[in-house]
Amino acid sequence: MEVIREAIILAAGEGSRLKKISRGMPKFMINIAGKPLIYYTMSILDRLGITSVKIVVQKKWRNLAEEILDKYAIKAKITCIENNHVEKDNGYSFLLAKDFVNESVFLLLMSDHIFSTDFIETFVNLVRMPPENEEETKIFIAGDRTPRFINVSEATKIYADNENRVIRIGKNIEPFNFIDTGLFVIKKDIYELLDVDALSQRDFIKFADIIMDTIDRKYVVKVIDVNSGLWTEIDTPLDYQELLYGKRKVILEQIQRQIQGGGHA
Repeated sequence: MEVIREAIILAAGEGSRLKKISRGMPKFMINIAGKPLIYYTMSILDRLGITSVKIVVQKKWRNLAEEILDKYAIKAKITCIENNHVEKDNGYSFLLAKDFVNESVFLLLMSDHIFSTDFIETFVNLVRMPPENEEETKIFIAGDRTPRFINVSEATKIYADNENRVIRIGKNIEPFNFIDTGLFVIKKDIYELLDVDALSQRDFIKFADIIMDTIDRKYVVKVIDVNSGLWTEIDTPLDYQELLYGKRKVILEQIQRQIQGGGHA
């Protein structure tokens, strides 16, 4: 697989459970140790050599997103994609990015997840080293068998077979053997293989639904067990407090060291 230089960040969510913390601002703007949440993701992507980033945001926050990224001197070329129907959820945001993707393979990240450099780097390296004669895979999911820094009851869960091919994905599935970390490598031709127009007409579509549609169409989705680095999700006030002051602070401290060091972990 070729070197990955492009990323999509889905950042159009309302963040309703964080309103007391965000105070009317979008979730990607939540203050994390003096910096907006998206700063950490973008800085890590910079250090991993990502040169083009597409960020899906609500129309009213587009200018703010561009100002933030300019302020922090992000090196990557930034393109903001407007989502005027945020009620349709993150699957719809993913579909909106179809006409903006240039590379044949790209990273996909959720804006309310935060990853250390080595977590993303390990995942990408594992994706680029598939076993011989592997079936062609359209979506790779960074999975975690034993997550330490999230509320598993609220997480998206994955059930995969012995070859790590995804069978089911969703928040309420049983059984499951992986947790979805919110990080993916995707081949661009997935947009041509799915019925994007039909999917876009749905009133509500999560990215997990996109994955299930891919599987239903007999394309391969694989989960990669990433056992290096740290990650978490910031979805509730408790998540936020734990990242700044509690057991998840180790993640923030590691990411800060990696950013300040200007290189890989």
